[in-house]
Amino acid sequence: MTEPAADEDATDAHDAASDTTPEALNAAPARPSPGGLSAFLTFRVAAGDYGVDILKVHEIVGLLPVTPLHGSPQAISGVVNLRGNVVPVLSLRALFNLGAASASPHRVLIIIDHDQELIGLAVDQVLDVVRLTPAQISPPSGSGTGIDPTFIQAVGRGPGRIMTLLDIERILSFRATRAQPA
Repeated sequence: MTEPAADEDATDAHDAASDTTPEALNAAPARPSPGGLSAFLTFRVAAGDYGVDILKVHEIVGLLPVTPLHGSPQAISGVVNLRGNVVPVLSLRALFNLGAASASPHRVLIIIDHDQELIGLAVDQVLDVVRLTPAQISPPSGSGTGIDPTFIQAVGRGPGRIMTLLDIERILSFRATRAQPA
């Protein structure tokens, strides 16, 4: 029995995961698919497409009212009340120095489970879940993004697009260790 080509696997997986409703995205499989595929939640910040390992995503919620925290780093927008839990919000636009976002109904919070703490990532738009083979994931080139290269885990090549795969552990470690207030 022969296996389908990697591009066919990725295309089929992408087609199967093209539903971008929060319910569908939250229901994405928590384990890599058979055949070595890894799943990434993809989203847009400014003009860039990014992805994070789907295993790190707790849920996706609409943008909630943010209470600012005085003295916090510039990238920390503040905190939100998520069903009784106080969740810090990290603005990827601010962290990546991409300027302020205009109001949009597509802006959401991706809630990440990091060391048993919930943290919200403010993004402009959630795109979909993409499954990539190891052959579709390359080491970062270290140039051209304008983003701190330590935040980039890899570059993913999905059907018809290229996305920057973020190292969420390093991004959230930066949040915890950054001592300079805005």
